[in-house]
Amino acid sequence: MSRVTFEFTASKKNDFGQAVSGRFALSSAIPCEIHIRADYDAPAVLIELLNVGRLGTGRCRLAPEAFNERVADEIAKHALGSENELAKFLTR
Repeated sequence: MSRVTFEFTASKKNDFGQAVSGRFALSSAIPCEIHIRADYDAPAVLIELLNVGRLGTGRCRLAPEAFNERVADEIAKHALGSENELAKFLTR
């Protein structure tokens, strides 16, 4: 999904020769992105995260008045790996 180059080595295969467990070795960095956008048509603040905190995407839509200094603080803490409460706002 993130187009990160990797190698996979199967450690266990089923009776059909298909890998059921294994090891991934990444050969490049995993991209991490945070996008904060304004939706002017339906007033809201859209927050999108890619591989921040954990692999995958996270999304949040907040009313303009709900996007405040506390939310911005939680986004920054989350990006830095500090204890935070951003999960209260996000759906994955």
